[in-house]
Amino acid sequence: MSPLERLVALALLGSASAGCAIDFRRHFAEACGNGVDDDEDGKLDCADEDCASATCAPPAPEGWLGPVLVVYDGDTCPEGTEPRATGNVCGGCGCEGTVTCGSASVSFGDAGCPAPLDQSLPVGDGACVDLGVSGGSLGALGDIPVASAACTPSGTGGFRAAAICESAGGGGCATGTTCFPEAEGACVSRDGDWPCPEGFPARRTFAAGEIAGCTACACEPSPPACSGTTTLFADNGCIGTQATVTHDGLACTVLSETPQSARFAAAPAPACAPVGGLPEGATAVTTICCLL
Repeated sequence: MSPLERLVALALLGSASAGCAIDFRRHFAEACGNGVDDDEDGKLDCADEDCASATCAPPAPEGWLGPVLVVYDGDTCPEGTEPRATGNVCGGCGCEGTVTCGSASVSFGDAGCPAPLDQSLPVGDGACVDLGVSGGSLGALGDIPVASAACTPSGTGGFRAAAICESAGGGGCATGTTCFPEAEGACVSRDGDWPCPEGFPARRTFAAGEIAGCTACACEPSPPACSGTTTLFADNGCIGTQATVTHDGLACTVLSETPQSARFAAAPAPACAPVGGLPEGATAVTTICCLL
């Protein structure tokens, strides 16, 4: 090849290279949840379309730690997180069904508290009720029975190797929330056996080291009783507030005079909450509650 031909070939090669520029940034995958725009496309963690399985976790409720990152089946804590503990997780316990509350009533007596209250009257469903209490009433006690708890447990209570990783979470989320690679690993934790707080419904129980197995899954109402409040009034038609009675079957309210009317306000009915699924042979457990 002559010198002129070599010059022409080099010119053509340079022109082709300029038209096929490579974006080397795309050779780096977005590691969702580490707080770094790894592929430098201006989209951080959960805001990046590469992180379709990632989730934005709310802050930990009072009394709980986290959110933390939980990894399973031999996976190690990813770069940027600190391992807190390794062991095994019992989980997968769930509940289906509903808890039904009975009719609310208030018992009255003329000997004060905590003497026996011998007259019980229904207080309705939120409407104003004229009571017609006979005699002088010096004590009142509220009660709401659980009419039925049709709760059916689900899950096997099996266990998996797991590690709890301290994580600051990532970005790309609304203010106050943090990005985690997936909902199953976005959790809060608390030492001991606890029901899950609102916002983190998937309950698991962690024990450091080896375990023999897990106890069977079961269900119970949470909270354990129906509740609500009844306001007592001095006059008919719910006029002249006199006292408030808490429906817990325990707190006796001392009255200054006989009430004439009442209005009941129910609290939300208990839910079927999973129990069981505890590590067998463990001296201490940690409750883990996750988004999924």
